[in-house]
Amino acid sequence: DVDGVGDRIITTAPDVSISTNLGGFINKRGVYSHTERDDHGGAERLLKWAPGPAGQHVELGISEMNLFMLLGQLVGFFSSVIWPLAVAGVLALILRPVVELAEQRLRLRRTSAVVLLYGIFVLCVSGALVFIFPPVIEQALTFIANLSDYWARASVYVQDHYPQWMEFSKRQLANPTIQKIADSLSAEFTGVAALAVPSLKAAGGGALGVFAFFTHLAIVPVYLFFFLLARGEPTRKLGDHLPFLSPDVRADVVFLIREFVIIIESFFRGQMLIGFILGVLLSIGFTLVGLKFGLLIGLVLGALNIVPYLGKIIGLA
Repeated sequence: DVDGVGDRIITTAPDVSISTNLGGFINKRGVYSHTERDDHGGAERLLKWAPGPAGQHVELGISEMNLFMLLGQLVGFFSSVIWPLAVAGVLALILRPVVELAEQRLRLRRTSAVVLLYGIFVLCVSGALVFIFPPVIEQALTFIANLSDYWARASVYVQDHYPQWMEFSKRQLANPTIQKIADSLSAEFTGVAALAVPSLKAAGGGALGVFAFFTHLAIVPVYLFFFLLARGEPTRKLGDHLPFLSPDVRADVVFLIREFVIIIESFFRGQMLIGFILGVLLSIGFTLVGLKFGLLIGLVLGALNIVPYLGKIIGLA
């Protein structure tokens, strides 16, 4: 070693140290970390990996992981622009057959069919605001006001009917290992909440954040209007924008993307239709049998059925 040279060298790698031939340097100079940490493999391991502030090797992790982390950062940074486009795109895929049906059956121009769809939507929302939203809001507020009482009743019910479960839970919580895990999870959640709350306040806690959210929400109908005006398959000209690919590869890419769009379109259209039908039927049935909060519970379970099995699992619970 040349005196003083090693002190001025910082290495970094996007993969494990073995494949980058940095094992010897890491053994001598260590891995950087802002805090002292234990060696992952123990002191007897051939490759020393004890991160600390004096380390001179910066490990970037697996390159694929870094790529997805970068994409996550980009999506998070541009989320205010991306999510209105994404919502409008999905809604356009779902509503496009309705526009085409109105265009063909009623012999309307494309613009007139889209305007008619918007008019029907406004009428449906107005009817919901008058007839459905008031009782739903009233039931939701009543449920929230009595939530602590319902929790107390549920605890008493479990204690009376399933005492073995309560005893099992108490025994497990008395286990030092389980207690340590529970304390660790509690500390982690507390730390995450402590970090998240200031970020949420800074991101959207004020009137400006609320205004920004509703501004982005208001852009969705504008995007949706122009998306619905577009005719034909959304991927019909995709191949023209991929001239750098060979014809065979381009055909495969276009085919896969077209299949992906068809699957996404069918999935969201089917799940939203199922959720709507289930919500209506459950709300009517719960209300007719006199179930308390029947309208609210039915609509919530119907909306949750958009996520496969989630509504059924919560409903059975």
